[in-house]
Amino acid sequence: MVFGVLFRRVLMMLVRMQRMPMCHFGMVRGLLVISGLGVLCRLAMMFRRVFVMVRRDLMVLMDVVAIHCRLPVIDTSE
Repeated sequence: MVFGVLFRRVLMMLVRMQRMPMCHFGMVRGLLVISGLGVLCRLAMMFRRVFVMVRRDLMVLMDVVAIHCRLPVIDTSE
């Protein structure tokens, strides 16, 4: 359903578009490059946040393993 709404909006935008002379394509290309760089920057920030979260989880896991290895063995066979 979400994809149908998205597709409908894109289709409406394409229907409303006007023809553009060839001399204005450079400006459109520049705008696309700027928006593409913005998307890449946000994607890099998202990957950085994911990396920080994974690194914190691994540090907690290493601490748990290190503490578990130092615990004394309790003999419960009696």
